[in-house]
Amino acid sequence: MLSPALWAPAALYPLLVVGAVRRGLPPPTAGARLAYNLALSAFSAAMCVLACKTLVREGRVGAACAEPRAPMPWYEAAWLASKYVEWADTLLLVAARKPLTRLHLLHHWSTVPVVQLQLMRPGGVRSPLFDAGVALNAFAHAWMYLYYAHPRACRPLRRAITSVQLAQHLIMLALVARSLAVRGCGRDPSGNLAVLGAYAFNAVEFGALLRRPAPRRVAPAGGDDDARAWGKGSKEV
Repeated sequence: MLSPALWAPAALYPLLVVGAVRRGLPPPTAGARLAYNLALSAFSAAMCVLACKTLVREGRVGAACAEPRAPMPWYEAAWLASKYVEWADTLLLVAARKPLTRLHLLHHWSTVPVVQLQLMRPGGVRSPLFDAGVALNAFAHAWMYLYYAHPRACRPLRRAITSVQLAQHLIMLALVARSLAVRGCGRDPSGNLAVLGAYAFNAVEFGALLRRPAPRRVAPAGGDDDARAWGKGSKEV
């Protein structure tokens, strides 16, 4: 039986989206959008540094199967909570009357369960891949949210940030595939298969983004995440 920690967020996010679209939301102020993006950029940068220090300290850089030495409850809880906070990306798009793309919706819908799958393990110790995933995703998000705080000033970085986002999914795809291929690596192969599917979907979608022509006009700074499409008003790098 699936844990409520997995199916509850997957059920709650669609309800949030439908409710926001039907009800309508007032446009956020420029100051609120700026504060949101800067706060998530700073948080992501801090989490990237922490995850990298943990990997180096425990000698697990590049080791897809090396178990973490100890639980880090506050660190794990903070990262999981941030994925709920990022649902505000969707609300800001709805408030700005921007379209919600397939990538945006599926990415936000799946992220919380994917993080949960890396945390719900025997002994309460996170997956060997959790810290690498945090480091890569936080690095990409630090730049991405900074871009959306100052889109005009950061416009030259747009495609580079999308390339970083694609790279993080390709790297994690390779690490998860390796963990599945090595006998005795990981304690939950079924969970890793679900994570593998999520990274594969994101890699394909971000690869498609890079092949699209860049929009002529920069969207205003708002609060969206990795899933924003070229030329559709939603904030995709």
